[in-house]
Amino acid sequence: MNYLVEKTKLTIEPNLAKEIGLNEAIFIKQLDYWLKKSTKLIDDKKWVFNTVDQWQIQFPFWSKNTVIRTIEKLKKNGCIYVKQLDTNLLNRTNWYSINYEKIEELKLKINKEKPLPKSEKKVEKLQKKLPNEGAERYSKEFLAFWEFYPKKYGKRGAYNEFKQLNQKLQAQAIYGAQKYSLQTSQTEEKFIKIAKKWLSEGYYEDYEIKSTDIVQRQSQDTVAVLNQKITELIKITDLAEVEIWNQMRGKNYIFSSNEQSILKNLGNDIDAYKEMEFRPGEIKAYLRGVLE
Repeated sequence: MNYLVEKTKLTIEPNLAKEIGLNEAIFIKQLDYWLKKSTKLIDDKKWVFNTVDQWQIQFPFWSKNTVIRTIEKLKKNGCIYVKQLDTNLLNRTNWYSINYEKIEELKLKINKEKPLPKSEKKVEKLQKKLPNEGAERYSKEFLAFWEFYPKKYGKRGAYNEFKQLNQKLQAQAIYGAQKYSLQTSQTEEKFIKIAKKWLSEGYYEDYEIKSTDIVQRQSQDTVAVLNQKITELIKITDLAEVEIWNQMRGKNYIFSSNEQSILKNLGNDIDAYKEMEFRPGEIKAYLRGVLE
């Protein structure tokens, strides 16, 4: 006989074995196997009966005393029930059932103590991170670029590329990020380039700032960016008590100091902008009227 492929197999739950003992975990698993086949239902529990000798036949690698000790330990820690259920007092056969609630408690305890995989730890750390945490590590120019760039992934890698640019190219990259954000406002995120690649491959060069129309462009950009930020912001319902210019939406929309100053001078609160956007495009028309 090939003992490696023998039909009679015993299985265990390794984590449960660590918690209650190897022998006990083997016994529990075998008992669970028989309970699933049982039709004996009393007090909302399934039961099976066996003598110690019958149990030992199923565990030929154990002595009779080991079987008894294993059962007694499981009874003591509350993992199994052992009762004599036969109405005939001369029949002293023990019946067995599992305390599944106790087993679930042990599983919850095991899962709680189990260390997270590295990937889950990384996600948990990112979830706890504040939206602008670590800003002191980046230059003001890069933060201005990052504020506008439409895809917020790989911040550190993007910064490493950005700081290699001279002052003129950094200004061009900031301007390009604003334009690229507007161009991709209706684009699926998966088609938007990661900032590091956008910078390293020089895509900002497609957005050259011309001195002849820089004033007009700045005005138009201010209107477009403010409109985008405000219309996104007013979708949030719990901002009534807070000044609009101090608000942000996640990590994607935050007002710069210049934009805060503009909003303060305009003097509108968030409810006024909500009423204004009752008809789509009204906020943009309003901003264009007062800023241009």
